[in-house]
Amino acid sequence: MLRKMSIIFLVGIFMVGFMVPKTSFAQESAKEGNVKDHDQAILNAEQEKLINTIKPYVHVDADGKLFLKNVPEDLYKEYNLSALEEHFEYINKGVENNQLVIDNQLNIKPTGFQIMATYGKWTYHWWGYDRKFTHKQANGYISELNAAAGGAGMATGIFAELPPIAGVAGMATGYWTLLASRVDAHNGKKGVLVSITWALVFSVESL
Repeated sequence: MLRKMSIIFLVGIFMVGFMVPKTSFAQESAKEGNVKDHDQAILNAEQEKLINTIKPYVHVDADGKLFLKNVPEDLYKEYNLSALEEHFEYINKGVENNQLVIDNQLNIKPTGFQIMATYGKWTYHWWGYDRKFTHKQANGYISELNAAAGGAGMATGIFAELPPIAGVAGMATGYWTLLASRVDAHNGKKGVLVSITWALVFSVESL
C-alpha cells in the first residue's frame, strides 16, 4: 500500500506541475531547464512502476483486442483507467481494420512489412506510445515543443505529430517546456527515446 501511494503521489506531483499558470511557470523556467540525470531516472522508474501496477489487469480477448479485467474500483479511479480504456478503443479499431495485431504478451505490431528500430515514428504499446529520435530529429522536436509552449503548436504541426492519447493536445505550456528540456538534456549522439503513457506521464532516455 505504501509503495502504491508513493507512486500515485509522485505521478500526481508530475501531472499537477503541468497545470500551473503560464506566469507561475515562467518564474520556475530556469529551474526546470537545469535538468539532472537522476531526476529523469526517478521519473522513468515511476513510469515503469505505474505500468507494472496495471499490467496484470490487461488482457487480450478471442478477437485479439485489449480489455481490462477485475480491476479494483479504487485502482481504476486512482490511475485514471478510463483514459486507458479510451486508448484501448483506438488500438482495437486498428485490430478491427487489420492494421494492428496484438499477441498474448501484449505486444502490438502493425500488419505488413515494417522496418525494425524505426526512428521518427510512434510505436504502439498497451500503456501508450514511444518513439525514437535521432540526434538531428530530437533537435527539431525540441524546437517544435518550444514553439508549442509559445502557443504556435497548430502552426508548427506539433499536435499532428503527437500520439493519439486523449487530452495530450490540451496540455498546459509547462508540459511542452518540460518535455523539451528533458529531450534536450538527454539528446546524445544516438538521440533519445520518448515514452508517453495513457496518464500523459512521459519519460525520456538517451539512446
